[in-house]
Amino acid sequence: MTKVRRHHVVWSLLIGLMCANNASGDFSDLEKEILDVQKFMIRKLLPLAQDAIVDTETSASCAGAMLKLLNGIRNREAWALKFLTSNAGIPSAALYFTTGALGHYGMCVSSKGPVDESTTKPIFTGKFCSLYFTSPSGPLNWAWNIIKENGDVHPSAMLPSIVDSSYLRVRIRFGVCVPSTCETEELNALISHVANKYEYESEVSGCRTLADESERTPTFYVAICTFGCLVILVALSTTAEHLQWGKSGDFSCVFSLISNNKHLFAATTEKNQALAFLNGVKALLSFWIVLGHTYFMVDAYTIYTLKEAYDAMKSVFAQFVITGAFLGVTTFFCISGFLFTRGLISYKGPSIPAVFIYVVFMVRRYVRLTVPSAAVILFGYIMRAWVNGPTADGAFRVYTEACDTNWWRIFALANNFATLENMCWYHYWFMSVDMQIFSVALVFALMMPRRPKLAITILVLCALYSCIWIIDTSHRNKLQAAPIINENWAQLSRFLYLMYVKAFTHFNACVIGLLAGFVYVKAYDMYISKTVQCVSAVLCFVVMVTMILATLPFYYYIPVPRYIELFYAGFHRIVWSVAVSWLFFLMGTNRMQWLSRTLSLRLFVVLGRLSFSTYLIHVPLLTYYMGINTVYVQIEHSKMLRTAIGNYVISVALAYILHMMVEAPTMQVEARLFRFIKKAEMKQAQNDNKNPDLHLSDVKVHSATKL
Repeated sequence: MTKVRRHHVVWSLLIGLMCANNASGDFSDLEKEILDVQKFMIRKLLPLAQDAIVDTETSASCAGAMLKLLNGIRNREAWALKFLTSNAGIPSAALYFTTGALGHYGMCVSSKGPVDESTTKPIFTGKFCSLYFTSPSGPLNWAWNIIKENGDVHPSAMLPSIVDSSYLRVRIRFGVCVPSTCETEELNALISHVANKYEYESEVSGCRTLADESERTPTFYVAICTFGCLVILVALSTTAEHLQWGKSGDFSCVFSLISNNKHLFAATTEKNQALAFLNGVKALLSFWIVLGHTYFMVDAYTIYTLKEAYDAMKSVFAQFVITGAFLGVTTFFCISGFLFTRGLISYKGPSIPAVFIYVVFMVRRYVRLTVPSAAVILFGYIMRAWVNGPTADGAFRVYTEACDTNWWRIFALANNFATLENMCWYHYWFMSVDMQIFSVALVFALMMPRRPKLAITILVLCALYSCIWIIDTSHRNKLQAAPIINENWAQLSRFLYLMYVKAFTHFNACVIGLLAGFVYVKAYDMYISKTVQCVSAVLCFVVMVTMILATLPFYYYIPVPRYIELFYAGFHRIVWSVAVSWLFFLMGTNRMQWLSRTLSLRLFVVLGRLSFSTYLIHVPLLTYYMGINTVYVQIEHSKMLRTAIGNYVISVALAYILHMMVEAPTMQVEARLFRFIKKAEMKQAQNDNKNPDLHLSDVKVHSATKL
């Protein structure tokens, strides 16, 4: 069909509808006009379908079903109309960048073709698929110019560049309903045969029928059995402690809800009371990150509309949500360094070889990071079996299927070396970076009690080199200074892969935390006047707000000299870390007590202790919501905030379950396995006539989200 003939079809359809609207008469007249248009369309589609079937050597079952479907539509048979109306139409507000039309999954998979008289069963049923079209540059530029003429994008805005990623490519997605007898490969061949004539690329994927919903993989049953065993262990362990067959701390009670609840809801110990506010900080940061991911984790093909979503990103509130959430992760790395140095320098026990300490701490941190992470991976396999819908083929598939082949990256703590599409749960990059930074920072932290000047000098040089590396990498790869969410999502993808998920990017924040922990111990009683306290605290808050809002010019296309952009890229994390570290120092030394006491409330303490599990579980939860979504998502701040609050509450509830079943037992088992260290310390202390008030086994080696 030539372009002229295609235009003729569209024009005839419009004329037919106009005539129907203008005609006088009863409904039968309107019906007749619609039937005429329908017959015309079928006459045009049948030859195309027949040519494609012949040229692609489609199987008899698929070809027959396709022709039956077209004939059924022509004859207005009920089953065929159900198939037809399950398909997606033209995306609403296409010139506002609505790139997807969902269709109706449930209606499609419940559709049934004509009955086979010999078997009294339908010849075929409905199969729901995702159909993607990639436009050639000509029509894409034409549409982009129209959008610019209407003033809907900034004149300097560039057409989103094509990226080497099936998910991030500029495409239009349609939900289509086809006969179940057609395989995905046949559908790809049929549609490509037609699309290629007009220089369009097409792809059919994610096809599912009603029967496919009940299929389960072996991994699903492994996950179910694993969690079933955990439930049994929790029940037995709780019963054992309740009936006093064992006591808290015994192996028989490590899964006990009684013991683990006591530990979770226990008051902060006296020696940690000064830093109890950090639990509140971590609780607030956890919500901040969940809020940011609520904005970020939306399937692009379901956003209504991308233009309005980009406009929403230009607001001050959005900057606090998005940029602030990224800097919230920076704060976690800073807290990790702060707590770790404070614990090591405060250690008063007997001398232990540094190599031994290094190995013990690395093993303990590895265990506490990977065991809960592995449990969430298994939960992800169960969750995938529950997800069916028109969006299960989009971002949901990208986020979940990588674990089938790249699960080993979690245990190797190398998830941050993979691209987004190859990450097994993309938020696990945090654990990989945390462990990589920890393995290096631990060396300098062990040096601090013995050779503080040398350790501090090296750390400062490393932090500065980290900033220089960020500037150089950003300059060479023409990266954004910060994660900017606009129409050029290819730039955001490159920034995340080349910069944000790399350990060296966040090393400077951990260094500031290490140095802050050293200052906290050595200068705890330093006199600071009330005026200096107030002025410095206000200055810190001003600096933090400035670091967040400094990205606004990039959203409004305000020209910013490249050297200023690079300077911000290199130093904004370290400046942010210095500001938050000073606030930690003030609160931890009994200054700013009004804020410290608020953040030390029991509710915040509990939420802070659950922050690691909350971080692990919230992304699978948001991914689940992406997969079951059947409607457009509007990026509007009040709606997103309401959704984020719900996401956080449910994430905390799931985090509590994860903590009771996996994280808390892991901590108890790990503590018992390393109890021999404390016994060795006590024996050495008795020989040296010492009475250490802090044991090496008491020094916290949790992840960055744990205290």
